[in-house]
Amino acid sequence: MQNIDMGADAIECFLQLFLHGPTWDGNIVSKAGRAELFRREYAARENVWTYLTKAGMQVALGIGLDAEKEKWERKRRRAA
Repeated sequence: MQNIDMGADAIECFLQLFLHGPTWDGNIVSKAGRAELFRREYAARENVWTYLTKAGMQVALGIGLDAEKEKWERKRRRAA
């Protein structure tokens, strides 16, 4: 994965939201990371669910996370 200018907590949260989709606030890996994503407008929250915004999705696709997600999905399917 390409380098992104975010703190480690924000990167972890960003990956969680991209790989797993909208996430209930109680399951967010880092509240501080989520706050950074909110400040950057890469994530938003609605009805206690946090999700990537259009800007966040553009960043994710721009750094090639779609390929990472494909690998993760293939691995998950093989394990099932």
